[in-house]
Amino acid sequence: MKNMKKMIMTAVICSLIFITGACSGKKYDTGNAELDKVLEASKPYKALDYVTLGEYKGVKVDTGASDEEIEAEIQKVLDDNKYERIKEGKVKDGDTVNIDYTGYMDGEAFEGGSAEGFDLEIGSGSFIPGFETGLIGVEAGATTDVEATFPENYSNNPDFSGKTATFVVTVNYIRGEEKEHTFDDAFVNEITDGEYTTADAYRSKLKDDIINEKKQNKGNTAYSQVISEAKVKDIPQFIIDTMRLRLDANYKTMASSYGYTDFNKFLTESWGISEEEYNSQMDEAAIQYATEMLVTKAVAEKENIIIEEEDYNNALNMYMQSNGVSDEDEIMKLVATNYGSYLPDLINESIIAQKVTDIITQNAVESDS
Repeated sequence: MKNMKKMIMTAVICSLIFITGACSGKKYDTGNAELDKVLEASKPYKALDYVTLGEYKGVKVDTGASDEEIEAEIQKVLDDNKYERIKEGKVKDGDTVNIDYTGYMDGEAFEGGSAEGFDLEIGSGSFIPGFETGLIGVEAGATTDVEATFPENYSNNPDFSGKTATFVVTVNYIRGEEKEHTFDDAFVNEITDGEYTTADAYRSKLKDDIINEKKQNKGNTAYSQVISEAKVKDIPQFIIDTMRLRLDANYKTMASSYGYTDFNKFLTESWGISEEEYNSQMDEAAIQYATEMLVTKAVAEKENIIIEEEDYNNALNMYMQSNGVSDEDEIMKLVATNYGSYLPDLINESIIAQKVTDIITQNAVESDS
C-alpha cells in the first residue's frame, strides 16, 4: 500500500501519454500474464496518425418522430399485449407472469433491482435462485416478499456475491392465450387501465415518447455517428489485443459466475456456438472496440483533452465503491484477473470517453427531419 499511490500516479502519467502514445519498455506484474504481455507490447503512438476525423461538432441528430416510427411503436404495443391477462388464480411452474418488483438488501433498495411490467416465465432460470420458485402459489394481483440469493462470483456486481436479497413482488397478471387486438379506443382504455381513453390520445403519447427518448439519447447517437464517419487507416495490433483480452476475460468471468468451470461447455449450452465461432466473433468485436477507442482518442487529441489528477482520483474512488472494494491493491488485482484490464488505463479511457462525449453532445444539433 505504501507504494501504491506512486504506482497509481505513474500509471496516470503513462495513461495520459497513452492518448498520444503508450508507455513502452516498462515491465508489468499485474497478476495476469496475458495482460502483462499485451501491456509490454504497447508502443508510443498518436491516434490522429491513424484516424481522419469527420465532423464531430455540429453533428445533426434526428429527434423527430416519423409516421413510420409511430406505427412501429403501435405495432409493438399490440405485440406486447397480444396475450390475455388473467387476474385470478395462483401462479404455477411454467406460467408466464407480469410483475413489478423492488429488491432490498439490508433494508435498502439497491440499484438495478427494480422493474415494472416485467414478463417472467416461472422455471426459466432467468432470475437469481429463489426468485421464481418464491412466486409459485402466489395469487394473481397479490404482492408478496420473495427471498433470493445471488450466485457466488456474481459478475454484474461482485459485492452482491452470495448475498440474500428480499424482493417485494406484485403479480400483475398471469399471461393467458394469445388474442388478436385492434388499436382502437377500447383496446387503449383496457391496456392503460383508463389513463388513456382514445386511440388518438395514446398515439400522441407514443409520439412524445419517441421524441423524448431521442432527445435523451442525443449524445450517444451523435457519438456513434462520429465513430462511424471517421476514417481509420490502421489500428495498432496491441490495441486490438487489449480489447480482445478484455472481452474474453469478461465473458469467462461471466461463465464462472453461472457455475461453469468449462468455458467451452458454457459456449455450447448458453450461447449455442462453438469455440471457433466464439473466437471469430471476439476478433470482430475487438476490432470494433479498438476502432471506437482510437477515434475517441483522436478527438481528445484534437481538443487537447487532458486528465487532471482530481478526475482520476474521483473515478478511482467511484470504481472502488461500485465494486465494494476499499483496498487499491485489491481492486487492481481484481480488474486484472477477472476482467483482463489494467485499471489505470481503464479508468483514464472512461474519463476521456466521457469528456469527448460531452463535447460532441454539447455541440450536437437537433433535427426533426
